[in-house]
Amino acid sequence: MRKPIAFAIVVALATAGCNHCEKLTEKICGELGSDCALWQEVGGPDQVIPGGRKVNKACGSIIDNELAYKGLVLSAKGVVYAEQLKRATEKGDKAGIEAAKQKLGEHTKAVQQGLSSLPK
Repeated sequence: MRKPIAFAIVVALATAGCNHCEKLTEKICGELGSDCALWQEVGGPDQVIPGGRKVNKACGSIIDNELAYKGLVLSAKGVVYAEQLKRATEKGDKAGIEAAKQKLGEHTKAVQQGLSSLPK
């Protein structure tokens, strides 16, 4: 009787910290707001969330590292804005194209600011 209880406790402790990547995805979605659905639709999490061995630890480290987190948010926004431009172009939506271009221009400035703030 004690073995199943001990096993359950070990499993619970081992999996307690296994959702850092989910937390990271949710946090990025919070930054994206209404653009989160589009980001997820085009596979954004797969493009910006790390993969491979020890991925949970990597996601936890990114959550705790302001520069790394900001870089992922910028990457996620870039994916969204590029997709918005692509879709507006495919539809021939001139207002949508201009809006997406404006977002991409502002995004480029944000990326340049981020790069200039990196330690040299």
